[in-house]
Amino acid sequence: MKTIRIRLMQIAFMGIACLPGSHHLLAQDAHLSQFDAMPMMINPANTAMGDVDELRIGLQYRSQWASMGSNFTTTAASFEMPIQERFGIGASLMSHNAADVFNTLNFLVSGAYQISDPSQRHWHLSTGVQIGFLYNRINMNNLLFESQFDGSNFDPDLPSGEFLERRATFSPDANVGIRYENTNRRKTVNPHVGFSLYHVSRPRENLTGENARRPLRYVLHGGARININKDFSIDPQILYMRQRSAQEIMFGAMANIELRDPYGLVFGAFYRNQDAFIIHAGVQHNRNVYRISYDVNSSGLSMATNNRGAIEVSVLYTPGRKRRHRF
Repeated sequence: MKTIRIRLMQIAFMGIACLPGSHHLLAQDAHLSQFDAMPMMINPANTAMGDVDELRIGLQYRSQWASMGSNFTTTAASFEMPIQERFGIGASLMSHNAADVFNTLNFLVSGAYQISDPSQRHWHLSTGVQIGFLYNRINMNNLLFESQFDGSNFDPDLPSGEFLERRATFSPDANVGIRYENTNRRKTVNPHVGFSLYHVSRPRENLTGENARRPLRYVLHGGARININKDFSIDPQILYMRQRSAQEIMFGAMANIELRDPYGLVFGAFYRNQDAFIIHAGVQHNRNVYRISYDVNSSGLSMATNNRGAIEVSVLYTPGRKRRHRF
């Protein structure tokens, strides 16, 4: 029964994504609970901006639904560095593996420009662009179809009756974004807000011969860092994403406690609407941040997952001796 349930999940996923009867590839981007862990991944305008003197390197890994036997994993890496006073450059790579059935690989070269005057430290406005490619691949060997059900069991030796003209797609991809942040440290509250638009090149990804394109993804994110005192700050945040008819709303707060120099403690809690409660914890050493988060599933899938959603870890390495608040 467990095997049948897993296979049915895979069939449902592929039925939505790329079976010939659907005519279009309706796949959506993978999401990360630690959306702020690697800034340039949520908005191109963050590329090498803010608290970056030499370079910034990020690594992130997410494992989801492992309790159901069909693991969905997302792995991401980024590198960025400032150029002169106003420019930042970088590159990122994200790989998503959906139960060894559908795989995506997204590579992007990123650049950002600081619009505001670098000589003033009261506010910061930047814009950015990312250009690269999106690669999709399907593994038909791990799929079972309705025609392979003999009335009581799935028989992989039976013909599936399905045909795909290609097993992979490769298309150019591009994203744009803009971000504002109040950076006046004399103020108790420093608001920040950003907007980014993904897949503006509308990369082709249909595997059935139709001219289907990856839908645009709209991202709006914001918050306000509240400096309670010199050792404690809190950053309430909200994230809204929409891609075709799918939307995601996540809100919560991250906090930073200064410990004995050069260490700090970061922690927080978020809620993804109709999906999961997310708990965050981590350690900051100088400007390097090490975080872990766990999703407690609250959607209709919670009965199958026993409320176990996803575990996610991230590392953000920013060399430099000077200690500053991360949040």
